[in-house]
Amino acid sequence: MLSTGIQTMNVTANVASKDESTNGWRYSLGMFALFIAHVISQHRLVFLGVASLRTDPCDGVNAFAFYAMALIALGSIARLFSPRHSTSLRYYLYTIRSQQAVLFALFITFMAEIITLTRNLSTWTKIVPPSRLFTVLGGLTAVTVATQLRIILRQRNKRWLSSIRWTRTILPIAFAIGALIICPEWPTDSPSSTAHMLTVALGALVVLIPMRMLVSEVVLNASDVHKKTTFGTPREWTFLIAGIAVELIGFFRHIPLVILDVATLSIAYALLGIPLGFIGGTQKSMQNAQFD
Repeated sequence: MLSTGIQTMNVTANVASKDESTNGWRYSLGMFALFIAHVISQHRLVFLGVASLRTDPCDGVNAFAFYAMALIALGSIARLFSPRHSTSLRYYLYTIRSQQAVLFALFITFMAEIITLTRNLSTWTKIVPPSRLFTVLGGLTAVTVATQLRIILRQRNKRWLSSIRWTRTILPIAFAIGALIICPEWPTDSPSSTAHMLTVALGALVVLIPMRMLVSEVVLNASDVHKKTTFGTPREWTFLIAGIAVELIGFFRHIPLVILDVATLSIAYALLGIPLGFIGGTQKSMQNAQFD
């Protein structure tokens, strides 16, 4: 009986995967277009001299969001060649979660930019017309949110939306936006290393914590319960502590940029590895990676 149920689930997942493959490519192209639009707009504003985008926590949000997306891209490529995630149902789940993670990363960067531009309105209004800039950023944010909702709603036959714990999705995002609004900015000419570290840390937190909580709420109908997301496997702690240690040293000593890049990826890997299916190999992490 159990084996029959599992076979049925696998057949259903295979059909779903084929039906969604075209839509998956469309969403991927759409997310890539949003990412390119973000990169172009940000570099254009920096080139024009809009300095507020280079202050933390906005700059920290941009950095950690970029590295989170880089991790997802690298992990997704590696997963294609990993037999451990060859099951269609699990592969499909991690694909949906990865899409949500990338879209959230784009959303929070747009929000951070809108907030810092609003707070420093008088410093750049003579460079770029505010109405034009906010229209572009607002439009990109709206498209990002609409794409996220569309992906979730397409799963309505696979997932009861009423069972999503909104306190673990909307509430963390609201707190993240609120923190960006009230957090003091670290100006680039400030000599305070403490203020710099705290604002960078906030940038990391508002990206990675809500992202982990959001993607772990996305499950398929094959499991009517939530997947374990408790942080604390030895591998998670190792990568997190190592990454934070290197980042802290980088505030006081010169460290090659590539090492700092690896450290940032390490932090993102520690916090996103299990819900996105990138961490495995130990008994505990494999248990956490299983459906409850």
